[in-house]
Amino acid sequence: MQDPALQELESNFLIQQKLVEAAKKLANEPDLCKTVKKKRKQDYTDAVKKLQEIENAINEYRIRCGKKPSQKATVIVPEDIIPSESSSLSDTTTYDDRK
Repeated sequence: MQDPALQELESNFLIQQKLVEAAKKLANEPDLCKTVKKKRKQDYTDAVKKLQEIENAINEYRIRCGKKPSQKATVIVPEDIIPSESSSLSDTTTYDDRK
């Protein structure tokens, strides 16, 4: 039988993984205005960070219990997954902070 605390962490990991997938799909939708695209990309980045934090917590817990750390998500770099404006438009992209 598995440790209930570890089970909860792994359950949270699976839920967060689904959130990352959903955020990725939303961020990759075509025809979004710049502010929505930027917000969705940030939401995705935040979701990936949280997933990484959960994985780190699982690994710390496993190490404390004398088990080997798991290799679940490894490090996901959001820029590698979502084609960002910076990939081809970085030279011409300006941010509207002048409101």
